Amino acid sequence: MSTLTTETTDKEIAAGIKDDFGVVYSADGLKLLKCENTDLIEYQIKDGTKVICDWAFEEEFRDGKLQKITLPDTVISIGESVFYGCHHLQQINIPDSVLSIGNNAFENCFSLQQIVIPHSITDISECTFFQCSNLQQITIPDSVTTIGNWAFFSCESLQKIDIPDSVTSIGDCAFEQCTSLLQITIPRSVTQIGENPFCGCDKINIKSESERYVVKDKILIDNIKKRLIAYFGCEESFSIPDYVTAIGTYSFAYNNTLQQIRIPNSIKTIDSLAFKECKLQTVSIPDSVTFIGKSAFIACFSLKQITISNSITSISDNTFAWCRLLKEVSIPNSVVSIGANAFENIESLKKITIPDSVTGIGDDVFFACESLQQIIIPQGCTDKFKKMLPEYLWDKLIEN
Repeated sequence: MSTLTTETTDKEIAAGIKDDFGVVYSADGLKLLKCENTDLIEYQIKDGTKVICDWAFEEEFRDGKLQKITLPDTVISIGESVFYGCHHLQQINIPDSVLSIGNNAFENCFSLQQIVIPHSITDISECTFFQCSNLQQITIPDSVTTIGNWAFFSCESLQKIDIPDSVTSIGDCAFEQCTSLLQITIPRSVTQIGENPFCGCDKINIKSESERYVVKDKILIDNIKKRLIAYFGCEESFSIPDYVTAIGTYSFAYNNTLQQIRIPNSIKTIDSLAFKECKLQTVSIPDSVTFIGKSAFIACFSLKQITISNSITSISDNTFAWCRLLKEVSIPNSVVSIGANAFENIESLKKITIPDSVTGIGDDVFFACESLQQIIIPQGCTDKFKKMLPEYLWDKLIEN
């Protein structure tokens, strides 16, 4: 017998058998292909069903009413996005027969309050419980080794979750915007952590038993790479310790208390989105920093002053976009390129100084900078910058 997949084909649908409730099964009864009844409130899946196919009960775009579903112990696989957008789903049992749950399986199940993952599951897939905003209780068994990217994104009601000692990997932003999460302990077994799994968890206290991923000074760091993964303090001012050499993606993102930050000379890189939507007011980037990633300071709406490292060669796309209170920026002589949208939507920006070293400027770099009056460039460089900037900015070029 061929391996059963969670995908459906037109041929299977055409040959499928619809039951009295508007649910379509494969001709052999092994696969639940799709539900065509958006008025279904409760449903018990037929015994003998092994696979629930991708998108089978999806209601995000169909305004469905499903509240309760019962799975038989013959089911071995739940496909991708199976219950995506089932906004009214409150009850579901996942039997021990289930070996896999696909990406986004319960995304936007806003009414789901609790769920028990069976001991047969080894991986919690990407975005499995994405925006299950009323999920309050979840039990992760000690069979699970991997928690995928964004697995519990925006589970806003989740206050507590225990990660078992079996888990070795926690994915990017796994618990991002779990705003009620108060405490989490990283077990000794964890050997891999992605980009800040706790981004936007503004009430959280993180503990770690891992030898590689260490918590101290209100930060979670990769002790091998000396990379700052997450800051979880609530102070208005913070000094990054000198033992840190890299500021990771999302590491300070969405922090709503931090206004001042000291970046030490030990820092060499600032990764993408590191300070997204922080309330920082002033930032001085030391010359030790040689790289700043895309959108590193995007939407820092309170940022009034920025000093850029003299060692960077490129200002990446969207680096300072939406930093609305910046009035003046001076780009250092080390910079040779400015990425697309790097300074877009800075409503207060009046003056920017660009050195002769710059040979490339991306699209829409000053888009919606409505107050921009002066683009200061070196003597004799007007023609050069006209080739890099759109015509509507030419009258703002001032040689100095």
